[in-house]
Amino acid sequence: MDDQKIQELINQFDTEKLKENAYFGIFQYGGGNDESYIKANKEGLLLYSMYMLIASKNINTITDISKDKTIPFERFVDWIDKDSSTIIGYVEKYEANPKKVIERNDSNVFQKLIPIGCFLLFIIFGVCFFVGLGEIISWFS
Repeated sequence: MDDQKIQELINQFDTEKLKENAYFGIFQYGGGNDESYIKANKEGLLLYSMYMLIASKNINTITDISKDKTIPFERFVDWIDKDSSTIIGYVEKYEANPKKVIERNDSNVFQKLIPIGCFLLFIIFGVCFFVGLGEIISWFS
């Protein structure tokens, strides 16, 4: 999407009206960084997305000779919860291609034999059970 279309989207936001009722916060409910959630109302989500759009429009202004390699992100505003455990301070430009995660399947012979061995053990116990049951019945007849 080109910068002109992004600017058209940004212009559609009525920021002053949104700021009146906006609420936004990123919180962590557990010990890890994968245990986070966003608590927000519609106005807060719209404002936060507007700031993300502004950052996406301005990201191309960062060059190798730029003094500042980041885009500051508004964080000390009334509509962002002060108790928010995660605060986004700035956006840093990333130019490299994203790394693709390659899942390795390191299954060896032992991992393949375990299910077969368990199945054979189950069959052996089943046969032993029925042979033993037959022996017990033969004692009473």
